[in-house]
Amino acid sequence: MSDLEDTLYRVGKLLISPREAFYVHLAGKYSLSLPISIYLILSFSLSSLLAKSIAAVLGTPRIGFLPEVILEFSGAIGVTISVSWLILYVTLIHVIARIMGHLSGSWDEALSAVAFSAVPHSFTAFSMGLAYIFSSYEFLLISLALLPLASIWSLYILIDEVSLIYDSSIGRSIFISFLGPLSFIVASILLFSITGLPGLMIPVVSMIILYYWRETR
Repeated sequence: MSDLEDTLYRVGKLLISPREAFYVHLAGKYSLSLPISIYLILSFSLSSLLAKSIAAVLGTPRIGFLPEVILEFSGAIGVTISVSWLILYVTLIHVIARIMGHLSGSWDEALSAVAFSAVPHSFTAFSMGLAYIFSSYEFLLISLALLPLASIWSLYILIDEVSLIYDSSIGRSIFISFLGPLSFIVASILLFSITGLPGLMIPVVSMIILYYWRETR
């Protein structure tokens, strides 16, 4: 099997049998290059095509040069935000898993899992591309409808992968992948809105203390 065929097979398998596909990735000791490449390409495509398809359908606002600058650099802006989110999200997943007592798995494996879980958004990106090419309201609406569906599919893939990485039950994997990070972010936003920066530090410091407490036990 050629490298291209192997890559296409692994990506396709991820959509229908994520646990098996990710097991092959871990067992084969594949590098981070494929999941990171997929994540970066999709981040650039989604942000760029979303902005350009909306502009193609609705037109660019004629209010100074800022909208045109944002439109021109939408892909780069999207990648910057996506990479920042990727690092934060992977760190939260790994720290929460450790706090819950799951000592198997590594940060790099969690990074691969989150990056691979973006694969379903390729359908959204394709639809946005059609909306941009044909300046089509219909394809733009389809893209926006696909976005939450692809996100749910991505979460399903991630839950399966996290369960494999940290040797956890599906229930615990749901908490590690979704409920735990969501709770942390909501609590951080609420505390920051009430007390400012000191409030933001409370959940951050608490997570760090719990993490190192677990690591040293």
